[in-house]
Amino acid sequence: GAFALYLSGGSISALSGGSLPTADGYIASVAINQNGAGIIGGTNSVTGEAYAALVPAGGGTLQHLSGGSLPSDGNIYFVAINNAGYGIVGGNDNATNFGYAALVVPGSTMLQNLANADFPSTGEIYSVAINQAGQGIIGGHNDTFIYAAFVYPDGTLETIPGAFPAGTINSVAISEE
Repeated sequence: GAFALYLSGGSISALSGGSLPTADGYIASVAINQNGAGIIGGTNSVTGEAYAALVPAGGGTLQHLSGGSLPSDGNIYFVAINNAGYGIVGGNDNATNFGYAALVVPGSTMLQNLANADFPSTGEIYSVAINQAGQGIIGGHNDTFIYAAFVYPDGTLETIPGAFPAGTINSVAISEE
């Protein structure tokens, strides 16, 4: 099963709650900001549900994220969080073969689905990043071509235009400017 630890000030504590995946579940990605708050994502293999949770600064009880059309049969491959608490999760929905991305707004445990007319109807989002201004980027593929989009703090998704080659984006980054 999935297991999460929090290290602070030289001591380690186990994280619990937040519907932490059990049995065959796993945590695929972890991110922590400068304030000690974090976000984790993966899959609950027993139910098949994609999994995402906030980690409070200092550790303690995980806060399960929901809403935003979180796939009931899918994966969260990558997570990111900035110092203000804005976060992005990315993955896929196995049931529909759709890519999946959602925004986490500070102070909320509800995911805001990220999609626009150009969002891939098939494929996966393999990487996400967010800067301190709340601007982000997501990348992956649409089963044939690479896919990338900018994410804005209000949840707007802007597909990066261009004639992209066949393939997959496995890693993205965004500058602070």
